Amino acid sequence: MPTDWLVRPAQTTDKEGVERCLSASYSELLQNDYPPEVLERTLPLMTTARSELLECPTWYVVVHPDTNEIVGCGGWTRHAPNEPNNNDQLCPHLRHFATDPRYARQGIGRALWQRCWEGICEMGAQTRIEAFSTLTAVPFYESLGFGKVKKMEVCLGCGSDPVDFPSVLMERRPG
Repeated sequence: MPTDWLVRPAQTTDKEGVERCLSASYSELLQNDYPPEVLERTLPLMTTARSELLECPTWYVVVHPDTNEIVGCGGWTRHAPNEPNNNDQLCPHLRHFATDPRYARQGIGRALWQRCWEGICEMGAQTRIEAFSTLTAVPFYESLGFGKVKKMEVCLGCGSDPVDFPSVLMERRPG
């Protein structure tokens, strides 16, 4: 029987639950697609809840209806990370999606996507949507109508000790 997942905007008080979800998701689900030495360097960066997302009204958590535990997270911003926010050119970008592996393939990612899609449509954005996908998540994004644009490296922890993380730029066009 399908679960009616509760999807709500994230709050700063969700930090611990989000980090628990990110850690469980990425450490288990990415291990078949990335070598251990890559995950050793990137997981600490990828499993930290970002304050700009926790405070963003279009970034969400999925809460288990029986336990109130955060079992998924993700959302969208008006532009890709590290791009200027030019309000004249909206290009929604999906951000930091994760599902607790205990609940994988039970509709959490799709519930997040549906909430994102509703918000994007409310803004009147019939435009392309982008996502920087992990290698693991490419089939998920393809199931939502996204196509591969190119393989790329996403710089994590850019600054003193940057790490390039193999990713795929995915895009969904209107229509």
